Amino acid sequence: MAATASSHCNNSAVPLAVSNLRLDSRGSSESVEASWERPVGGVESYELRLSAPGSLSQVKKNLTDDVTQSRFSGLVPGRVYQLRVRTRVGNQSNETSATAQTVPGSGLVSLSLSCEQWLVAALDSACRRLADLQRVSVERFVCSDKPDSE
Repeated sequence: MAATASSHCNNSAVPLAVSNLRLDSRGSSESVEASWERPVGGVESYELRLSAPGSLSQVKKNLTDDVTQSRFSGLVPGRVYQLRVRTRVGNQSNETSATAQTVPGSGLVSLSLSCEQWLVAALDSACRRLADLQRVSVERFVCSDKPDSE
């Protein structure tokens, strides 16, 4: 997708940035795949940094010069990620970046939790109204995987 380049120089030849950098979710909600072409002139290594704008966390990978692809897993559905690929030769480097978005999640998990919470609240309210009418004591409903221990 979008790619930009910047270089950091001291006194020796600065390596070229990778070319044709691509970052793609390939239809996944939890991973992205990166691929690129080696720069002319070669490099000693690649430094990859994946982050989501506004997030303090990032994933960093150091790869050897013969690698031209990498996969990042365990990502958040529907989030935009930026990948920065830095080429290195000695203390010189050059950087390129690209962005991609993971596929939004289905929302089924939060929907089922919301429905369960709504159902518990509705049953609790109905039982309390019934108890008020009949002047009977009713304990509050509680969602739990474990039975109450005494």
